[in-house]
Order: sequence, then structure tokens, then C-alpha cells
Amino acid sequence: IQLNTSKPPFDDIRMRKALAIGLDRDELNKTQNDGLPTVADGPFAPGSIGYVEDPGFPEYDLEAAKALVADYVADGGKDSFTLTTGVDAATLRFSELIQQRAKKVGLDVKLVKRDQAAIIDDAIGGKFQAQLFRNYPGGDPDTNHVWWYGEGNPVNFGGYDDPVINDLLDQGRSETDPDKRAQIYQDINKQFAQQVW
Repeated sequence: IQLNTSKPPFDDIRMRKALAIGLDRDELNKTQNDGLPTVADGPFAPGSIGYVEDPGFPEYDLEAAKALVADYVADGGKDSFTLTTGVDAATLRFSELIQQRAKKVGLDVKLVKRDQAAIIDDAIGGKFQAQLFRNYPGGDPDTNHVWWYGEGNPVNFGGYDDPVINDLLDQGRSETDPDKRAQIYQDINKQFAQQVW
């Protein structure tokens, strides 16, 4: 689920975290995919220099998720969001599962059904709150510089501008020591988990 962190509700870490810990990703994977794909806790796959087995991504905790939503709502936020989804049967089923599970957290999720071209346009234009989307390539982690750098970057579809990630991306692209370079990308992985980007 790609979150638009440039506007409510996912500009607030409480809501990013509530969604992350309120959805049992293993259960969703088992229900939707018979448990076949690997559930990831970060953007880098095993074998990548940026991979960290446990980057600190929040673990499933339904009660804590409910408390985060309640706190957000008490501060004037809304307990609802739209989830943009493709129209093929498998994607719609997955979107409906997310919608059902989010309801247990206290979130009302409205599904917005769009074809693939429209979803890409929405991502580019930042016209979504959350969407089912995949984008980031494998290979050398530097290839993600274009996607993850902030400062008004139009292809940072999540809309985050994280100075820690920006700095680390710049360091990674100029570091020649392989061990230091690996640590830089592992730190990016941990920052993604900590901020629940």
C-alpha cells in the first residue's frame, strides 16, 4: 500500500503506523496468496546490500492501532481514507480484504476503482490517499535515488521529504567503500521502518 504522506491522514505518523500495525500482513498474505509471497519489512530484498533482516518495521498490534486512530481522531483527524485500486479480480479482492481489516482498527476505507493508466496518473499527480502500487526496482540501491529523494521530487509518489533519507541517498551515491555503502543503505531501510513511509 503506497501512502500519500503529503496530505491527511498519512502525513501523520500515527495513521501510517496505525495502518501498518492494524493489518496482519501475514494473515492477509495467507488469505489472498496462500502465503506464497514473502512479506517484506523494508524496501530491499535479501541479497541487496541494503537488506536488513529486521529493520524495525512495526509489528501487528490491533489494540495499539485502535489507540493510535482514537488519538488522531481526538486531535481532529478523520477516521477514514480512500484506497485506490485496480479493477482486476485479484486486486479487488485484496482491496476488499484491506477494507475489512481496516474496519477492525476503526478506519472506514472507501475503495476507488481505477484502471492502471489512471492509477499511474494519480500517483504522478499526488491525487490519492492510499493506493495499491508497486514501483521500486531491484539491483543497486542507488537506482531508488530518483524515486525516494524528497524536496518536491515529482516521482517521489509517497510525497515524503525525509532529510535523513535525502542525506543518506546522497552519501550512498558517492561512497566508494563497499562496507560503508552497505551501511548507508541499511540505514535508509531502518529509516523507512521507523517513519513508516
